[in-house]
Amino acid sequence: MLKNKKLSKKFLILFIFIGLIISIIINNNLFKISIFEDYIIKNQINSFKDDLPLRVNSFSELIDVNIEKRNIYYTYKLNSIHKKNSSSYNFKKFKSKVQNSLCEEEDTLELLKKDYILHYKYIDTNTEELINIKTNKSSCGKNIYDLEIIRKLIEEGN
Repeated sequence: MLKNKKLSKKFLILFIFIGLIISIIINNNLFKISIFEDYIIKNQINSFKDDLPLRVNSFSELIDVNIEKRNIYYTYKLNSIHKKNSSSYNFKKFKSKVQNSLCEEEDTLELLKKDYILHYKYIDTNTEELINIKTNKSSCGKNIYDLEIIRKLIEEGN
């Protein structure tokens, strides 16, 4: 009986050790995947810079994009607005609409879920800053992951 206790204790230690090794391997692979994803995102942004400036619509254009660690910086020029005349614009509402759009768009939502922070700077025709909008995962609310579930349900229903 003493032999069985020693044997089962050795098996338990071996089992815990194997579980620990598997856990380390899995975490290491997830870390490698995360680094690889960051590398791909950085390269996509840097290659995207070659196409700038990019006309978005009749009144705005994307003129710059940069990445530093997990912060992505976009600069948009609004062609029909001048800072000196901007007091009549509701920038609070504009910010809300931009953030709602980012939280509903699949690509930006994936970036936010990976803890990227999106910085949108809007300038006027004279390159004067009009508004700066910072969006992170918490900007989309606690239900950020629910949006993906709802999207999948809608896709399955169609």
